[in-house]
Amino acid sequence: MRHRIGALIAAVLLPLTLLTNATPANATDKEFYACQDVSCPGTGETGGTIVWNNRTATLRAWLDHPTNATWYTTATYEAFAGTTKVDTAAGSVGPNVHLIDFPPFAIGDPNRVGGIDRIRITVCSLIDGYNACGDQYNFWR
Repeated sequence: MRHRIGALIAAVLLPLTLLTNATPANATDKEFYACQDVSCPGTGETGGTIVWNNRTATLRAWLDHPTNATWYTTATYEAFAGTTKVDTAAGSVGPNVHLIDFPPFAIGDPNRVGGIDRIRITVCSLIDGYNACGDQYNFWR
């Protein structure tokens, strides 16, 4: 009888322990937002989700600028390991295009031991030959 009670307790407690220690698959996902000017929204801006992988990250991002804009807006995504820049990706949207959704893209170096720990995002608008950039936004693992 004691063995059955012990087995019953183990059968109930083990699944409960596993449930309480479970981590959602998206626990490392981080939303981001960055813009070109302090008056955001309404200027060039980007946003989306960073999914931290083992040594890299996958970004799901969009880039937006005003509907009637006659200039280009570029978002630059830079991956770092400490203070070392490891990889860079960029996307632009031009005149007569309001919003673009980028397909998910990886950033970082899958062969780098330790991987990346930070992504810096900068949004710039090229207006009449002048490159106006916003603050650099940093997102850590």
